[in-house]
Amino acid sequence: MKDFLLGDRLELFSPSEFELVLEEHDFYDSQAALNRLNDLYSYFILYSEAEPPMTRKQIKAQLSSVSKNAKRLKKSLDLPLWEGANLHARSGIDRQELEATLTSLGDEAEKLTSELKKEAAGRRSPIKNQFVVELAEFYEEYTGHKASSYTHKPHNVAEEQYQGKGLSFIRCCMEKANIWSTDEAVVQVIRRMEKSRGGN
Repeated sequence: MKDFLLGDRLELFSPSEFELVLEEHDFYDSQAALNRLNDLYSYFILYSEAEPPMTRKQIKAQLSSVSKNAKRLKKSLDLPLWEGANLHARSGIDRQELEATLTSLGDEAEKLTSELKKEAAGRRSPIKNQFVVELAEFYEEYTGHKASSYTHKPHNVAEEQYQGKGLSFIRCCMEKANIWSTDEAVVQVIRRMEKSRGGN
């Protein structure tokens, strides 16, 4: 989703606020991490405020179209040397970069289609659950730690039963975004994410 936003990037954390998050949760590459996190938040707001979502069947058809069209466009770039060079020079678009972008776009569309096929039948998960998954994956990418690494102390009060840096980071982001959810609900989403990966 990097650099593919409609409109301006929204800010979940300011640079100074994110410095505190970095220190507490062991992130590296702070500027790249902050940009990516604000992108995730922007997408969440975008989809939350959008029109009712398409059906799973419609989404799969649309993703399939994206994948096929990306491959077709990449193939259509095979022009004679002079015309091809002239086209890219006039457009200011490097062919190799464009081909890499189209390949990535097609691959990601196919991955999303595959993930949709694995989903159970029925109503899709709330958009906030997808936000939790994105935050968990973000945490793992920028810390190298598993979001599922937490301890469970059932005899503690409800707010302190689940403890872990990954869970603490997700809770911090959701509170900042004014999204309410219990730790138990967040943990269930993380467990389903791990299960879909083939984890225990």
